[in-house]
Amino acid sequence: MGGWDVYCALCGGPIRRVWWDADDSPHAAYDREVFANSDDPGLEWLEDIRLIGENPATASDSKVWLSGPARAEEYGAVSYQNGENPDPAILDLEGCDGDSGCIRVYNTDGVDDPFCAPFHTHCKKLLCKYLGVSELNKEVFLESLKSLAEEGDGGRALDIEYGDIREHMEQYWWPQPGTEHFVCDPVEVKGLAEFYNQLPTRDTSDFGSPRTYNTEGDPFTRLPADVP
Repeated sequence: MGGWDVYCALCGGPIRRVWWDADDSPHAAYDREVFANSDDPGLEWLEDIRLIGENPATASDSKVWLSGPARAEEYGAVSYQNGENPDPAILDLEGCDGDSGCIRVYNTDGVDDPFCAPFHTHCKKLLCKYLGVSELNKEVFLESLKSLAEEGDGGRALDIEYGDIREHMEQYWWPQPGTEHFVCDPVEVKGLAEFYNQLPTRDTSDFGSPRTYNTEGDPFTRLPADVP
């Protein structure tokens, strides 16, 4: 059976670095002009994730916790660090050992691990920008995610319409040409700053046809144009 990937609660994308062999078929890799290889710095944002979850057993006033840096593991689990000034609810969370722990995500069956969900820090930043707030209320954030979760355990994402990315949220995420936009950083847009910096000195008479990439089904295209 093997393991499985879990995905960002906000964008539905992978929460680990996407890997492909340099000798793979071009049908099993991203366009090299977009991502040179699996070590391309433009993919680092995928690993910058956090968890938000609950701890019903805590005696703390708030049962909601937000983790420090986290990392995707096998079988629907995510390891995490408590982070600086950790929420009290994470300190007495079962499975938390000192400054870190490991927990299964998207579990709503009330057995074993309580509900929690992973998200990219850049996706959360974009959501805050869209909502016009500097930070999300963690209790409201958690309740919103939990209300959209599938019942049971073994979930890989929320039960929402993520767009065309949904068909790529399989047991494991695989790179495919033409789907680079699903793993492009939505905050630090690849190549955009360099392009803007070069505009004053570019020879516009030598411009060829503009290169475009498929954005059909990209959930971030639904945001207003004034959201960078």
